[in-house]
Amino acid sequence: MVLLLGAAIATGCAASGNPLHPDRIDAAATFDVPAFLLPSLALLDADDRPIPIVGEAAGTWLRRTVRGVVVDPSIPPSVRAQCCGADRRIRWSTGWSPDPHNPDDARLAAGILLHEARHAEGYRHTCPDQRRDRTIDEGGAWAVHAAWLRHMGDAVTAETIALFDIGCR
Repeated sequence: MVLLLGAAIATGCAASGNPLHPDRIDAAATFDVPAFLLPSLALLDADDRPIPIVGEAAGTWLRRTVRGVVVDPSIPPSVRAQCCGADRRIRWSTGWSPDPHNPDDARLAAGILLHEARHAEGYRHTCPDQRRDRTIDEGGAWAVHAAWLRHMGDAVTAETIALFDIGCR
């Protein structure tokens, strides 16, 4: 499942902005998410430790980087999410909705939110296939995604990302 998740996220990634001068969102602004993502948002908010690479707590960083999430039926079902339109909202596909009662789904969806939010800061995938990042050190979407999972104790999924989504082939 993790391999499909990685490939699905990667094929839909898009970004806007400049990583050297990201446009930040007012943290007090309304942050809307579909109900099925509320457990994922709660998980991000529950941990106030700074996550590696971004240097701040996940929930705080997410809210300052994007404005929320909307379901977008125009995204292919094989793609989990894309970031972001001019409204700085992550587009969530109808292809997969995490089960709000399943902690694994909540964690996987939270990682996707962080991954897509990194794109909002201007970090595009750097491999020629535009799905993978060349290195973890460039601090792109896959690096943030894997770092947060490792930070939350999910080393297995983080290592799977490192093996399959970091490094050009």
